[in-house]
Amino acid sequence: MMLPTRSIQRGGSALSTASSPRVLQLPQQQRQTPTPQTTQHAPAGLAMGDPTATTSVVESRPIRCFVRVRPFTQAEQARGGEGCISVGDDGKSLRLKTSSGTPGSAVSPTAVASPTSSTGNNNSNTVDMPCTFDEVFLPDTDVNTICKTILVPTTRDVMQGYRNAIVCYGQTGGGKTFTLRQLAPTLARMLLTIGRREDDTHELTVSVEIIEIYLEQVTDLLDPTRKNLQVREFPDTGVFVKGASEETVSSIGAFEALWGRAMNSRQCGATALKDKRAF
Repeated sequence: MMLPTRSIQRGGSALSTASSPRVLQLPQQQRQTPTPQTTQHAPAGLAMGDPTATTSVVESRPIRCFVRVRPFTQAEQARGGEGCISVGDDGKSLRLKTSSGTPGSAVSPTAVASPTSSTGNNNSNTVDMPCTFDEVFLPDTDVNTICKTILVPTTRDVMQGYRNAIVCYGQTGGGKTFTLRQLAPTLARMLLTIGRREDDTHELTVSVEIIEIYLEQVTDLLDPTRKNLQVREFPDTGVFVKGASEETVSSIGAFEALWGRAMNSRQCGATALKDKRAF
């Protein structure tokens, strides 16, 4: 069984993705909703349960959407920024506070949505955002909870043969790179842990390919001399980047070495919305 691990980043714009399989597309076959059961075998350092077991963390379906609300940056704190986001009563939606409302928690949204309807309470000075998500993660949400909620169902589906992609999308300074730096190593650790538990009847290989799309130019971050690479698609295997290097890893240490090398090769710079460092 070949399970390549891949990450893609788009610097200076809205898209960063990390995906466990090579092909970034949804499966065409009909999925069956799994029967919930108790999880076991937590990976070292993260109580996440067994990704190969069926879980009821989030119901399995083709697309799941989460929102992570970031804290204020130092610059926003220095300007005396005021929080404008609160969580709806259902725990899966967001409310936007108007300028005259009572200050909420000191947070800023990772993505902007235009409110379309009032909450109906004239004294609340808040409006509901027109979206409901699978989960809303606030700044104080534990990173283990975030990884468990997102990665356990994803890894389980990968082990069942489904193609998966994890996409971090949002405005500049929203925390895409920060989140991806937490998810990608954890995903690699989970896959490698599963590989060590597999019996002799299965072979699991984790390979890594890391590219960056910056100003519409694709660069291989494992070999930055490979620039202006071309994105191609085969009908049977899907999307791939022609000429990108791919390296096999057998330990989390080996993955972290590749990841660190790739992060050092990224194009990054300060903007009006963020400094050069991820928050």
